[in-house]
Amino acid sequence: MTDVGMASVKGAVLANAAPAARFAVVGVAATLTHLLVLWVLLETTALHVVPANVCAFLIAFLVSFGGHYHFTFRKQTVLSRALPRFFAVAAAGCLANTVVLAALVKAGVLSDMAAAAIAMAAIPAVTFVSARFWAFRETGAFKPSAKNDRLTDLALPAAIGAVLFLIIVGPQILDPTNIAWLQRGDSPQHYLGWAFFRDTPWSWPPGLNPRFGIELGSSIVFSDSIPLIAIPLKALSPLLPDPFQYFGLWIFACFLLQAVFAFRLVSLFTDDRAQRLVATVFFVAAPFSLFRLFNDTTFHMSLFGHFLILAALYGVLRPQAGRTTRYWLTLLCVSVLVHFYLFAMVGLFWIVGLRRAVAKQVLSTRQAVAELGAAMGLVGVLGYLAGYFAGGSAKAGGFGVYKANLLTMIDANGWSHVLGDIAGSPQEVEGFNYMGLGTLMLGAVALGLVILRRVSIRKPQGADRLLYIPVGLLLLTAVTHHIGLGSWQIELPLIAPLVNLGEVVRASGRMLWPVSYLVTLGVIFAVVKGLGRRPTTVVLGLAAVIQIADLRPVWQPAEPKFAMPQARHWPSPLVDPFWSLAGERYRVLRTSRPQEQAGNWMVLADLARAHGMATDIVYVARVNHADMKANTARAAARIAEADFEDDTLYILDDAHFAQLRADARLDRRHLVATVDGLHLLAPNWNQPSL
Repeated sequence: MTDVGMASVKGAVLANAAPAARFAVVGVAATLTHLLVLWVLLETTALHVVPANVCAFLIAFLVSFGGHYHFTFRKQTVLSRALPRFFAVAAAGCLANTVVLAALVKAGVLSDMAAAAIAMAAIPAVTFVSARFWAFRETGAFKPSAKNDRLTDLALPAAIGAVLFLIIVGPQILDPTNIAWLQRGDSPQHYLGWAFFRDTPWSWPPGLNPRFGIELGSSIVFSDSIPLIAIPLKALSPLLPDPFQYFGLWIFACFLLQAVFAFRLVSLFTDDRAQRLVATVFFVAAPFSLFRLFNDTTFHMSLFGHFLILAALYGVLRPQAGRTTRYWLTLLCVSVLVHFYLFAMVGLFWIVGLRRAVAKQVLSTRQAVAELGAAMGLVGVLGYLAGYFAGGSAKAGGFGVYKANLLTMIDANGWSHVLGDIAGSPQEVEGFNYMGLGTLMLGAVALGLVILRRVSIRKPQGADRLLYIPVGLLLLTAVTHHIGLGSWQIELPLIAPLVNLGEVVRASGRMLWPVSYLVTLGVIFAVVKGLGRRPTTVVLGLAAVIQIADLRPVWQPAEPKFAMPQARHWPSPLVDPFWSLAGERYRVLRTSRPQEQAGNWMVLADLARAHGMATDIVYVARVNHADMKANTARAAARIAEADFEDDTLYILDDAHFAQLRADARLDRRHLVATVDGLHLLAPNWNQPSL
């Protein structure tokens, strides 16, 4: 080789030596992060090593990309260009890593951790070359465009949300045919409501679900099955597998959108991207939000859509010059098709924001009236189409019972390794609003900064004082007239009309969620404004790690919530051949005493769904008690008069079963028997041997 050739080779080696060395340093840090996260997941969760490895990869990717962009290649290309390219490089490496890992684990000759370490050793060289000459290839002097910034500010928080989803929940629920995890809390109601809805012919309005409840006037709204998704998917039902659940994808989307809107909220007072990303963690990993997923009593997937609350807060707090009618109309329409409680919170901030926009002369009175009319019209039409007015009752008992305790924001209630529980009423579970240890620590820092006058607290002036209105209303509604301070409870007199109005939001403790998010935003604001740029990032980062690490139900679950073995069917105690024969013969499954959430309702409703039967053995969010009473009376009259519908199989309670067994008038063609522990009446069964 000539001297010139040798010199060029030497120059190329030297030119790449420094980036290669920096690449190695970042690579070691990312690898250690990967191994640490993998070890934590394997030791503290029920995840299999392969999905745990994917979760660990995503965490390590954030470390890797940040290090390579800011340190190894030193911002020599546009962030919005480098991020997707390097993710493609890293994902390809992770895929190869996972294939090798799966093969080693299947061979069974190494431990999980040893197999992961060997699988990880094969890809650094290829990754460096791909990153150096493609993902982070120098593009010369550049100025990031506004479009690139918008894409970056969307992609980065979404990545945070995705990573936290994989750590906290795991990927198993994303399989649309996996319904094993939908057997606890109210999730059977959500899934079965959708399953009946997709199999029922279209009716008017489209949200009606007549086979799920029969005379109860059920709709997709009252099974809390997220009409926003259920109605469009019903149109695609012939193309979907059976079973099919979209709730896992919904939860994943909620994590992403929660992160995106949290990022936007924090962007209102800091332009430091690192601070905004770290601050996002406190909103995504807020215990009172995750509580909807981990507590069986409150496992309401539609109510996990807290991103709608953050979107409303962003809409009302952002500079009013950027306010758009289209934004609020979209938010109102989406929220009413997700859950009424979320719609109520969004609607409250919209009304206040509308009045504020008029006061600040962003909208004229005429424009505000037009927006008000358009919103009411759209919401009314969508509510009708979804089935809000098809049955049920706007009121339900429980206002003043399912409330928030005044100490709820600091009451861990089993959600902290460090903080203990504060005694209170067991019914206050719906008012759970624990902020998280990391957020409380930030609150202590913020309080210190206020005391030291490093942060000044300014009272809102003029139209901004209107923001006190929704906060005050939400606080009063959440606490109610049954005030709880720990175990101390006191009831204040309240006139009947206000109690009746409160019954519309009987689980009123939920109304504290927006206030909790505002408190979180406030303490982050105080820390950002009271500390320097670098100390703020460090303090936020440490608090974010503590916030996640202290989530006790996530890291020490009493039983696996989402990582249970996947299944396409629920186990059933109904094993007698009778049920299959009856499913082919009868079109309706009724109970002799219609009531909400009867003892075996899930098993029996699933039986009815599997055989295409309509049933009144259901659990719905709001029931019209007059209809319930009438149904019960009709059932009692049928039994008393031995007047049965030939296409209906009846499930009997003990009293009605004994009554029919003793009724000498009962035609012998009818079967009255106990099968698999259930009393039943099968009209005209004609098989006395059963």
